[in-house]
Amino acid sequence: MSETAERRTYATLGDALRGEGIPQENWETVQRIVDTVGIASYSAVLESGRRSRRGIFAARIDSGPALHIESGHTTGFVTEAEARLAAPSRDAWRNTDTGSRWGITHPRNSHRDGNGETQGESPRETCGQCFMEKSTNGSCLCW
Repeated sequence: MSETAERRTYATLGDALRGEGIPQENWETVQRIVDTVGIASYSAVLESGRRSRRGIFAARIDSGPALHIESGHTTGFVTEAEARLAAPSRDAWRNTDTGSRWGITHPRNSHRDGNGETQGESPRETCGQCFMEKSTNGSCLCW
């Protein structure tokens, strides 16, 4: 984080999912993940009072690496086995950003899933003030 960056904390997973615009179709999968891994807190990175990076940072109870929950996937699993345990119905994949962590793709995503089908979302309008993509209800959640 830069010197002007700060974290917005959320009291509950539900608050974080709504606040960061995670599609409702993915909430059940995310709930299972956080229940399995054990999460102490939820936050988002802010830059000058606005989100600078999408997604939720979920700090583990055991002080392991945080999970990064984004709209279409979750990363930060320590092993492939942990990812498979947390989301047994989803395929686990090595996170190319870190090389040492694993991720899973959520049911609603814009990735190419294991069946070769794309589950894309329609393009959304961008907010002219914070330059974030607006949610399906037209909100950009800029503060």
